[in-house]
Amino acid sequence: KPISNIEEQDAGQPPVNYIQVEAPATLPPGYTFQAHASGKNYFVTVPEGGVTKGEKFEAPVPADLTHDDDFDAYMEYELGPRGQWKDHVLWDYFRYGICHTSSCMAFWCTPISMAQTMTRINLNWIGERQFGQVYRSISTFQIVCAIYGFYILFSFLLEVIHPTPPVGEEEAYHYPPEIALLKVLIDIGFSLYSLFALMKTRESVRAKFSIPQQHCNGCEDLVCAVFCSCCTAAQMSRQVNQFEQYEARCFSVDGVAKGAPSVV
Repeated sequence: KPISNIEEQDAGQPPVNYIQVEAPATLPPGYTFQAHASGKNYFVTVPEGGVTKGEKFEAPVPADLTHDDDFDAYMEYELGPRGQWKDHVLWDYFRYGICHTSSCMAFWCTPISMAQTMTRINLNWIGERQFGQVYRSISTFQIVCAIYGFYILFSFLLEVIHPTPPVGEEEAYHYPPEIALLKVLIDIGFSLYSLFALMKTRESVRAKFSIPQQHCNGCEDLVCAVFCSCCTAAQMSRQVNQFEQYEARCFSVDGVAKGAPSVV
């Protein structure tokens, strides 16, 4: 279908056009496929709720691409390789160097690295796609940082007020059992959130790039989140960024320097 009028984005964001697309099959939300409009091919993403075969919906595409080379560059950066990961989750952990920001953040601050990936591809704080609602991802980084900060601060304060005694000597130190229980509950709660959010984020990244599960079919995302969380966070960061061209930043909301194009 023809391209509709340009819609202006927030300051600093390029304008986009909207094309009307007919779904070639019944597809889940976040799935990406190729569509043709006005003599050009575009990759469009299925909106929240999914679509059924033959259903028509509008999808945003860049409005400032004037040459095929521009479009090819956009496609290469924004969408990366289709149907596969850019690199290996383990063997390419230090692809950009042992002290690269992406690998260091994933190892020392896994939740922050995850939050940057969430923001990069417009996910909410539990890793679910927020199609067409970019403003929500702006707070995703802050929300995850707040959860992480609360966990660290509260755990630290409890340890200062009631230091954990040696095993078996709780009574001698008059250690309140309710404090011990509270510490355990906080640890379990944060761990469950971190694993669930990381699993959902990986699932969303796979949907974004049409990457099928290759191992542990049906639970690959969970297995990666549980047994290799820092490697998983680092791989996702590399997948949604082009660090050869755009500099990585430790505590930026999306993990890259200002000026890097948004991933739509």
